Amino acid sequence: MILISLALALAQVPKISHVEIPMHENVVHFMRAGWPNLVTAPDGKGTRRPPLLNEQTMTGVTVKADVVHNRLVLDGPEDKLSVIQQTVAFFDVVPRKINISVDCASAYEGLSFASQATIDNQTTWQSNWDELKEVADVRPRINEDGTVTIYLQVTYQGRKSSAVGRVKNGAAFTFVAPSNQNYPLTSEADRGLDIKVKAQIVESAGT
Repeated sequence: MILISLALALAQVPKISHVEIPMHENVVHFMRAGWPNLVTAPDGKGTRRPPLLNEQTMTGVTVKADVVHNRLVLDGPEDKLSVIQQTVAFFDVVPRKINISVDCASAYEGLSFASQATIDNQTTWQSNWDELKEVADVRPRINEDGTVTIYLQVTYQGRKSSAVGRVKNGAAFTFVAPSNQNYPLTSEADRGLDIKVKAQIVESAGT
């Protein structure tokens, strides 16, 4: 009877497994988002289901970030790790990309500068114009309706300013970055640096 009871007890002990999940998204950002408690998925009726990774699912599971290889490292009961793997795979998608172009012009100096790059959605790209000591940090976000919100932070000749614009895909918004210089200005348009930021979503076969 003792041997039978011991065998039954061992059979009920969950099998502990080790899993390493390669990530598309930055693993640190993924964990900082509080994914075990916040992950939800819309159902077919447009409402939201309860969290897919609830406290019960995460009990007994340890999660670590392998920042060198950009992986999630999980240890815990095999059945729970299987659920977590499926959930992570659902939300960890390849980031969408956006073509960003920045055009700057100084009416007073009679100079202009243009730069462009293709970056991941919701990442920050920096454009530098050394000649006029201008730095522009651009962070785009693709919205559900296909528009793009652009967060812009500019440092122009020592003065910092910021702006937010929401544009249609392929469109641009403009911003005048003020300067600290005391130029003999002739018009309001000359009082800063004219900046135009354009965002074009890079379409792929999966979008």
